[in-house]
Amino acid sequence: MNIQPNLLFEDDNEILEFINYRQRPYTVRDRIKHMMKWDDHDFRMRFRLFKVVVEQVLDLIRDNISVENQWNCAIAPVDQLLVTLRFYATGSFLINAGDFFGVSKSSACIIIRTVSTAIACLCHQFIRMPTADEEVYTLQRGFYEIARFPRAIGAIDCTHIQFQSPGY
Repeated sequence: MNIQPNLLFEDDNEILEFINYRQRPYTVRDRIKHMMKWDDHDFRMRFRLFKVVVEQVLDLIRDNISVENQWNCAIAPVDQLLVTLRFYATGSFLINAGDFFGVSKSSACIIIRTVSTAIACLCHQFIRMPTADEEVYTLQRGFYEIARFPRAIGAIDCTHIQFQSPGY
C-alpha cells in the first residue's frame, strides 16, 4: 500500500481545523427605529411618504404581515413596511434595501413580496373605475381642462415620461 505522507498531513490539518473551528457567537443587534430616528423631512426624503401615511398603511396591512412568533428576532411589521417603502422609493437593489435595515438580501426579498401582496389586496378599497357614462365624461373633461389630454379617466403615479400633448 502506497500512502502519501503529505496527503495524510493535509487531511489531519483539515480535521483539526474543523474540530477547533469556533463559531461566531450569536449576537442580536438592536434595530434602528426609523420612525423615531428621522424628523418628518428626512423621513420623507428616505421613504417618499409622511410618517402619518406610513402609520395609516401599516394599520391596514398589519394583520397580513405580522409574524406569529418572535423566533430569530422576527422583523416587526413597521420595519417590514419600511423595507418595502425604501425599496420602492430608491428603485434600487434588494441588497441595498436590506442593508439599510440590517437584513439579508433573501429576507428583504421575502419581506417585499409579502408587503407588496398585502398592499395589492387593498386595491379594491382605493382604486375604482368609473361606471356611469356621466362620471366618465366628467373625468375626461377634467383631464382635458388640466392638460389638454383627451379621453383620460385616471392617472397612476409612477415613472414620468415627457411627450407632447395631443391637445396642443
